[in-house]
Formats: sequence, structure tokens, C-alpha cells
Amino acid sequence: IDARQQLSIQVHPNDEQAQQKGLPRGKTEMWYVMKSDPTASLRSGLKQQITPAEYKQMVEDDTITDALAEYPVKDGDVFFLPAGRIHSIGAGCFLAEIQETSDVTYRIYDFKRKDKDGNYRQLHTAEAAECIDYDVLPDYRTHYQPAKNEGVELVRCQHFTTSVYDIDEPMLIDYSELDSFVILIAMEGIGTLQVDGGKETSLIEGESVLIPATAKEVVVRGTVKFLETYASLSPTSSGQLHDNCPLLVFSYFPTVQPVVFLIEDSFASFINASVVSVIDDSIVSLLTTRLFPYIFPDLFLVEKEPHRRAFHCAAAAGEVKNTPCISMPPV
Repeated sequence: IDARQQLSIQVHPNDEQAQQKGLPRGKTEMWYVMKSDPTASLRSGLKQQITPAEYKQMVEDDTITDALAEYPVKDGDVFFLPAGRIHSIGAGCFLAEIQETSDVTYRIYDFKRKDKDGNYRQLHTAEAAECIDYDVLPDYRTHYQPAKNEGVELVRCQHFTTSVYDIDEPMLIDYSELDSFVILIAMEGIGTLQVDGGKETSLIEGESVLIPATAKEVVVRGTVKFLETYASLSPTSSGQLHDNCPLLVFSYFPTVQPVVFLIEDSFASFINASVVSVIDDSIVSLLTTRLFPYIFPDLFLVEKEPHRRAFHCAAAAGEVKNTPCISMPPV
């Protein structure tokens, strides 16, 4: 995000709140600040205790910014923004944003700006009041210790995990135990990467590279700083699924009962799913038109290999046992 002007103050609901309003999920996100203007700043969280009623009044009388924590920013600053935390990006900020896949945003305040027709942009004051986390923290920055030639974890939450690498020597990154796609975002320098001994690909400042879930290892060479992020979709230590694991009831198949799609091949270990066959082109087309708008990027990284990143189907009602498995080709 390259903010040339002050962006609106906003908040996002959590998954439960979003689903109560018929939306697929809420939004948690994070910011990694890059080389921004010397005077750039952003807002994250409340700096004083307010009630929902006080919040609405401050929006009405244009003083809501007085309640928000504001930070001057510099290269390398990190802010984690769980759903419910008020935030806004100031003019001159240049940053990378990693987010839960969702478009839901409740605009709180837009600095009285008008569009070309002289109208104020829509605000979502009431919706936001229900979602705001009114707790006050002493510091909303994410603190970490930078290091050379190793991954430094910045954020680990139920939706994504993000680390930063600053390398000047070859580095092998092992993804053999990871069941997710990986996105690398180059922020400084010039490098190359090689996936599983294949062809080298550039990794240059400003570029992003998407690594498929089938990758076992990646070798990065050069002098380059980059972010690494991937989906946090593993089962919890108790053997239960995270609440945010993509789950969708889909009933467009005319010849079978409704099915529930669970994304992750590791689910098979505890739902006893058995692979039946790979779906044909007509079903791929149906899923493309019907399903893609309502599900999350994990879908695009499912591989054709039946046992890898497959869609395990279970009857919407009944036992999750001896059920077919659907696999899609990469898009």
C-alpha cells in the first residue's frame, strides 16, 4: 500500500461477527512498513478508554482521532491488527499488508472528504461499534529482534504466519512439513530462488513470488530482504480444527446429497476419508463459477495429485467416514 493521502479510519469484524451478518469471514491483518516518507505515521488501537456511546459521539463531532494511538513509522516497523482493532494508514506510508482473505470493512471516519458529486463516503458507525475492541494497550507495535541470514517470525495467528528474512548468503528453506502455499515478497535488494532444484526465478525488490503447497524446499540466493507468509491451517494440538478453517456446504451436484468441503489433506488422518476419483472437467467448471467467489485462496493451491491438498467430502448429515475425495488441478 502506497498511501499518498490519509486513508479512512476503519475496523474489521471477526469471523463470528461477520458470519452473523451472512458474510463468509471477518478480517485480521498485519502491516510491515517499508521506506516511507520521513513524516509518515499511522494509527493503531485506542489510547484512551471509551464506551460505544462515546465512540459514536466522537465520530459525530469529528474528534475520534483524539482517542487513537498514533505512531511515526520507519522501515521495518510491524503492526499486528487482529479483528476489532481500529486503524488507519497515514499519508506517506509505504507498507506491505498481509490479511485474512476478506473484503469486509467498516469505515468509521473519512475526514469529511467528498466525492466528485459532493457526497460524503458511506460510514458504518453502528456496525463498527459492535466490532471494536475497546481494550486499551500500552503499545500496539510488534517488537522483534532483526537477524541476518535466518527467518525472524513477526506474526503467528490462526489465519497466517509471517516472517522476515534479510540474507546476503545462500539459504535453504525447508517446506517439507508445511501444508500451505507460501508467498515471498521482496522488499529490498536483488536475489533469485530455486524451488525443488528447478529453474531459478528472480526475487527483486517489488516482486512477489507464489510457491505451491507441493514445494519441499526453496533455495534463495543474493542480497535481498523479503517477507515469507503462509496460511495457518494446521489442526490444533488438541486434534480439533481451528474455527477459521475453510468450511463450505455445497449442494450443486444434482446426483448426490449436499457435501461439506474441508480444505487440507491432513484432515484425512482423523476423518478417515478415502479417495475415490478426481472430478472431471465439467465439475471443475462448476466449482470455478459457483465456488471461487465464496471461498479463500487455499482453493487455488490445491494440486491435482489426489492425496495432496485435496478436497475431502463428507455428507452434510451423517458419518464423516469412507467419503469421497475431490481434487482440483492448479489454476
